[in-house]
Amino acid sequence: MDNKLLPINKFKKKNCLITYARGSEEDILEMLEHSELCKLNYAYCGDSKHTALMIVCDRGLKKAPLKILEYLELCELDAVNEHDVTAFMLACNNKLETVAIKMLKSFELCKLDQASRTHKYTALIIACNKKLETVAMKMLEYPELCKLDQVNYNGDTALMMACKKKLETVAMKMLEYPELCKLDQVNNNGDTSLIIAYAYHLVKVAFKIKKYNNQNRKVFPLYRENKCVICLDEVNCYICIPECKHFICMCKKCDTCELNKCTLCNNKIDHDTVISLSIN
Repeated sequence: MDNKLLPINKFKKKNCLITYARGSEEDILEMLEHSELCKLNYAYCGDSKHTALMIVCDRGLKKAPLKILEYLELCELDAVNEHDVTAFMLACNNKLETVAIKMLKSFELCKLDQASRTHKYTALIIACNKKLETVAMKMLEYPELCKLDQVNYNGDTALMMACKKKLETVAMKMLEYPELCKLDQVNNNGDTSLIIAYAYHLVKVAFKIKKYNNQNRKVFPLYRENKCVICLDEVNCYICIPECKHFICMCKKCDTCELNKCTLCNNKIDHDTVISLSIN
């Protein structure tokens, strides 16, 4: 018997990888040894539209996607499913960093500007949300393709998400293209990128946003509805400590306050030198 027919006889399926891409990874890898029979570019239609690459990425498999990507010209990397999601987005969502990096070697096929239908996530927003710093930095080598101004269902941009996940290096890289970042975006919580950067103590990011704002004569609110972003109470209690450059609340009412030292690094506070960050 021809050895090339063994996978088909063993699985008793059509000679298409997608028919058992939901099986064990070992079976998938075995079938891929006979890639000419796998119909890697086949996709279900109708209620679902998935390629084999999408399925194995969605399952979080690590070896099978890398093997499929060896046949890049066959695997429909630019395919989009019924949720407007690509295989690259699924790889990011399942923290398949090695797979995502390999896909980015063919970045022009990854549809980096694609946004999901329901949550309005781009691959960059997903990568930031999953703290895939290496993937995000690699994507930002092509900033014009990343749709940095995309807003997700919560009103967040990729920059806001990077700040929330404390990816300072990624956020600083995004701010090399401030005109693409939609810095005046206000999310569903009433926060701007500047508010989020301050709230997560990303000093360099906050200063870079403020510098861009000042250069372009733009003023974005530091306080959410005229309240401190830390304690949501006093208006003028949010300060910068010059010695350590940390931002803390000084309302002396909330849990983050201590009278004479920084709550982040225990530096003593010289109350004569603190800098109010109010822009009112």
